[in-house]
Amino acid sequence: MKKIIQSAAMLVFSLLIIQDGIAQNFLPATNSFSRNKTAYITLKNGDEIEAKFRSVKTKKGLFTKIWVTDESDERLEILAEDVQHMHLPASDWDKLAKATDVDLTKADDDYTLNQEMVKDGYAYFETVEVMTKKKKRTALMQLLNPAYANKIRVYNNPWSTETGGMSYSGIQLSGGQTKSFYVKDGDKPAVLIKMKDYKKWFKEFFSNCDALDEYRKRPRWKDFEVHVYKHAKSCK
Repeated sequence: MKKIIQSAAMLVFSLLIIQDGIAQNFLPATNSFSRNKTAYITLKNGDEIEAKFRSVKTKKGLFTKIWVTDESDERLEILAEDVQHMHLPASDWDKLAKATDVDLTKADDDYTLNQEMVKDGYAYFETVEVMTKKKKRTALMQLLNPAYANKIRVYNNPWSTETGGMSYSGIQLSGGQTKSFYVKDGDKPAVLIKMKDYKKWFKEFFSNCDALDEYRKRPRWKDFEVHVYKHAKSCK
């Protein structure tokens, strides 16, 4: 009976993944990485590294160092501050959670993000300017809307909490909505937007987008992904 219940829970979980698997959904934050696949890291000096991921050191949720091993099995230490962007292979569990129908439309000619790698379970990180407590800093952040990031880029907030929900055996079945993201509009530094302040930020980001007029009277946080997607596809 227990196995039947667990199988039913996994079926529900799979259906939820399929239901969520539309191009407009943000990818979930990746917290663990595979040691069996190649990581691709581009440094700020232009050097490109292809090596197996080994471990990472974080401080307050942000990467500070990444360790990889090259073809000679030599261990390399890379400072996060030296990284321009990188594709890291998600672990099998994270890859399952990312089983979404990613839109492979290329955004720009100079787009550094490899969409096929995202489709194959890679998390994409890039160095970005962010505003924290009215101060500008740079951080290596995971991009959550890789398929439509040509206008507004949404990054994982490592310190964000989630709304409550129902789970079974560690599997989240409902709820679990992220309460904040870092968001970059064009060339501006990324800013932290929170669920409680979303009405203000909706006006900030989408004031000149006619495709979002239907949401203007009551912009809801749960529709943020849809707003970003429609803005990318339908607005200048």
